[in-house]
Amino acid sequence: MARDLITPPQTPAAFLPAKPSSMIAEMASLLRNDEHYAEIHPYMMSISGHAPTINGSARWDEAACVFAIQGMCRSNGYTTLANADAKTVSRLFKAAYKRNTGQVFGRLAKQGVQLRIEHKRGLGAAE
Repeated sequence: MARDLITPPQTPAAFLPAKPSSMIAEMASLLRNDEHYAEIHPYMMSISGHAPTINGSARWDEAACVFAIQGMCRSNGYTTLANADAKTVSRLFKAAYKRNTGQVFGRLAKQGVQLRIEHKRGLGAAE
């Protein structure tokens, strides 16, 4: 009776891709790091409407935030996230933000839009 023998992988590169839950946990860990969060905090303040935009719009600030996180993953030993594309990093970032704060990221972004509208209306009424 012939049977297939199970051979362990030679290197971790041969492992299956990480499950989303472990990637979210790693992203949540990255966000909890004081130095990393200090680097993305200006973007978060801009997206939420508490600070002026850095790149001209909240969408561009969100994209810049994702690229900053992507760079942190590559340069700081977050092996599970290091090779993730920007779309995946964005999705994981939003899930980790919800895990860490209990708030949905979309509400934060909508608040930013609403605050900008109110600010523009307030400026228009003052003139």
